[in-house]
Amino acid sequence: MNLVKSQYLTDPDFNPTVLVKRSSAATGICKWVINIITYWDVIQQVEPTRKKLKEASEQLEVATVKLNEVMAIVNELNASLATLESEYDTAISEKNAAMNEAARCERRLNLAQRLVKALGSENERWGSKIKELEGQLGLLVGDSLLASAFISYAGPFNKMYREKMINQNFIKYINDN
Repeated sequence: MNLVKSQYLTDPDFNPTVLVKRSSAATGICKWVINIITYWDVIQQVEPTRKKLKEASEQLEVATVKLNEVMAIVNELNASLATLESEYDTAISEKNAAMNEAARCERRLNLAQRLVKALGSENERWGSKIKELEGQLGLLVGDSLLASAFISYAGPFNKMYREKMINQNFIKYINDN
C-alpha cells in the first residue's frame, strides 16, 4: 500500500481539486482512493490498539475473576473473624463474671472466717453459761412456784405496799436463802 501511496499521492495531478476541472468521475475516483488510503492508514494505526485493548480486556476479565475469588475468601475470613470476636467477647464476659463471683465468694469466706473467730471466743462463755443454766434447770419449777405464790399473795395490795414488800422483804429473803 505504501507503494500506491507514494506513487499516487505524491503526484501533483492526483488531487480532486485539479481533477474536478477535467472529469467529475475521475474526481470521485480520486476522492475514493484518497479515502481508502486514509482508511487503511487508520486501520494500520488502530488495529494494534484494538489488539492491545482485547488483551487488556482479557487480562481485566482474568483479574476480575481473581479479585472475586479473593473477595470471597476475604468475606469468609471476615465472617470467621466476626465469629471469633463474638466468641472472644463472650469468653471475656464469662471470665469477668467468674472473677466477680470469685471475689464475692472470697469476701463472704473472709467474713465467715472472721465470724467463726469471733464466735470461737464466745464458745467458752456459752459453755459456762450452758452449765450454769443446766444447774438452774433443776430449780426452775421451784422458782416458778415461789414467784407465782408471791404474785398471788401480793396481788390484792396497792402499788406502794407491793413495792415496799418486794424491796424490803422478798428480795432480802431470796438473797439470804
